[in-house]
Amino acid sequence: MSNQTSGLLSGYLRKIRIKTSLPYIKTPLLDVGCSNGPLADFFKPDKYTGVDIDNESLLKAQKKYPQHRFCRLENLKKEDTFACIVLLAVIEHIVDPQSFLENIKKHLLPHGCIILTTPSPYFKEIYSWGSHMGIFSREAEEEHQDYYDFLAIKKISDQVGLVIREYKKFLLGANQLFILENAHAH
Repeated sequence: MSNQTSGLLSGYLRKIRIKTSLPYIKTPLLDVGCSNGPLADFFKPDKYTGVDIDNESLLKAQKKYPQHRFCRLENLKKEDTFACIVLLAVIEHIVDPQSFLENIKKHLLPHGCIILTTPSPYFKEIYSWGSHMGIFSREAEEEHQDYYDFLAIKKISDQVGLVIREYKKFLLGANQLFILENAHAH
């Protein structure tokens, strides 16, 4: 993904997503779509792994957090497993979210959780307008593949053997937080 912090409010929105997610995060943690690593600030190096598809972001993250591990998702080993996998504002950028969740679920410990945040589809027009005005990241908005409401995430989750343990809206309903767990863990 390209630089998604170019909008006037992009940094603020990222901080709110992190703050909203932190109470649910367990370690060891896999941060999917880690960008330049802001979530690494909150975790010891041996409890954090960040992955991203953007090599430039990974280089910046590794420079800023030299003790932490950063790599591409495909470079994870089969035995790399995590108590928590975090996708903050990522799922809406994925072409095939079902296959993607199936792939990352392989790295989830049996009683672990997947935390994801995603914009609400009901605010799509506001996001579009705000990105064109420079309030939100234009690049991020252009890279959105889709917008997901509760039922869409539930359907995808059900298809890959995950259940929604917790759901809440934040940022005045403009964003959503999902805590997913293995269905067999219940």
